[in-house]
Amino acid sequence: MRSSTMDKAAIVDYLHTHIPISQAMGVEVLEQSETAITLSAPFPPNINHQGTVFGGSIASVATLAAWTMIYVRLKAEKLEGDLVVQRSNLEYLLPMRDAFTARCELDEQAWQRFLGMFRRRHKGRLHMLSEVHCAQVLTCRLEGDFVVTAA
Repeated sequence: MRSSTMDKAAIVDYLHTHIPISQAMGVEVLEQSETAITLSAPFPPNINHQGTVFGGSIASVATLAAWTMIYVRLKAEKLEGDLVVQRSNLEYLLPMRDAFTARCELDEQAWQRFLGMFRRRHKGRLHMLSEVHCAQVLTCRLEGDFVVTAA
């Protein structure tokens, strides 16, 4: 049986402490559950010379949404491991000139396959998708593979 998910404050505290760039970018948790997370970031600390959101900030928050979704679920399952990004691909669709969000949903069937692999081989891989929105418009997609190796 899974324990309850981490609350928003605990997630933000963890991110800001262990991934300091998340604090510098102003990352917050808007919504979280066992199957979805939405992170937000304000415009001012993420602006570039063009007056739009810096591409590196977009990539970071999109990656962080997927990474955090897995991290929260690992904690809910009481599993320990080293979680890393193995590969990612971003598609920038539109420039952004305001605060933005990155949302990642976890496919339950993929999670169950991951759990089976992780328990058998002490290593598992998940393919994740994060979608970035600004003013409720899809502006970027990140697809990536994340690997967890038992600690």
